[in-house]
Order: sequence, then C-alpha cells, then structure tokens
Amino acid sequence: HVPISKILGTLLFIAIPIAAGVVVKSKLPKFSQLLLHVIKPFSFVLLLGGLFLAYRMGVFILAGVRLPIVLVGFTVPLVSLLVGYGLATCLKLPVAQWRTVSIEVGVHNSLLALAMLQLSLRCLQADYASQAPFLVALSGTSEMLALVIGHFIYSSVCAVP
Repeated sequence: HVPISKILGTLLFIAIPIAAGVVVKSKLPKFSQLLLHVIKPFSFVLLLGGLFLAYRMGVFILAGVRLPIVLVGFTVPLVSLLVGYGLATCLKLPVAQWRTVSIEVGVHNSLLALAMLQLSLRCLQADYASQAPFLVALSGTSEMLALVIGHFIYSSVCAVP
C-alpha cells in the first residue's frame, strides 16, 4: 500500500514554491534580489532554530539507535558531498558549480528520501525506519553549516581576490 496521493502532494508542495521562485527570478530580477536580501538573515535564523529543535527532538527519536545506524547517518552526507563534487569535477563544470552539485547531491536528496520514506510507511514503521534518514538529514545540515561558517572565517581571515 503506497499512498500515491500523499507522495504527489508532498512533491507538489516542494515543486510549486520552487517554480514560483524561478518565475519571480526570471520575470522580476530586481524584486528577487530584494527578496534575497530580506530572506537570507531569516533563513539563517530558521536554520539555527531548526538545528536546535532537531537535536532536542532527536534525543527522543534516536533513543534506541545502534552504533552502525549512527555511523551510516553521519557518513552518508559526507560521502554524498564528495560524490557530487567528484561528478562535477569529472564533468568539467565551472568551479562555482562544483559546490552547487555537491550540495544538491549531498543534502537535498537525503531530505527528499526522508519525506518519501515517512509517507510510504505506517506510523510505527515510519518512526523506526526514519532513524537513519533523520541522522543523515541532521548531520548533513550540521556539516553544511560547519562548511558555511568555515568559509566565512576563511574569507574574513584570508583576503580572497
């Protein structure tokens, strides 16, 4: 029993804002720049708040998690980031796109897998089966935050031309 309507609804819930953003960016570029300046600090606050809540709730969700699941949860985002970076390098994409492809492969795919897993299983099974993807999502977000903070520190200490 796969709830196609729930999965389709979730995908539309993700795709419609993305499509609206693409339309706004292409048709109203000055307005999109204004929105970016407003949204960036708000997004950072939401990211920190989300991490705080995820770690607080994660204690209850991950109470009985075994060590192999923890190791998988923390290594999958790193491996995914490296695979995305390697693919972008092999395809000889511009350097700026290496990071974009790496982030797409490393972060977004694991979050989409978590959403699909949650919708495809019954409640008890979904809670148990979401331990590894939850760890992947949590560690992936933490690793990306560490990379962003590291980049800000590096660019403020070392003058980047």
